Amino acid sequence: MKQITFSDQSLNEFSKLDKLIQLKLLDKIGEVCDGSMQLSKNAAIGRFRREGIDIYRHRIDDLRVYFEIIDEDVIYCRYILGEHTLSDFLYRFCLPVTDEQLTEGSGSFWKYLESFVNKK
Repeated sequence: MKQITFSDQSLNEFSKLDKLIQLKLLDKIGEVCDGSMQLSKNAAIGRFRREGIDIYRHRIDDLRVYFEIIDEDVIYCRYILGEHTLSDFLYRFCLPVTDEQLTEGSGSFWKYLESFVNKK
């Protein structure tokens, strides 16, 4: 049995989901550490490094779940983001973005670009 912990953002998004989707999400994330599942060969799971930590991105239906494996029994879910959203794109490609921008969920791409112009 795996322990799955949630950040504030991921817990908030998780609580908005239908109960059956919640169960599916927990099941899919819990399978990640099983010896029978190899992360490198699973097309639904990607991996990248951010700030020295291996972050995994699991595609589950129209959700993108970002998590880290603390040890073989503990998974820390950082973000649950929608498929094809600006937040998902920014986080996946390690672009400069704050946690507040990621959790807003409804920022436009143009506002994001303008934020760089306003910093100068």
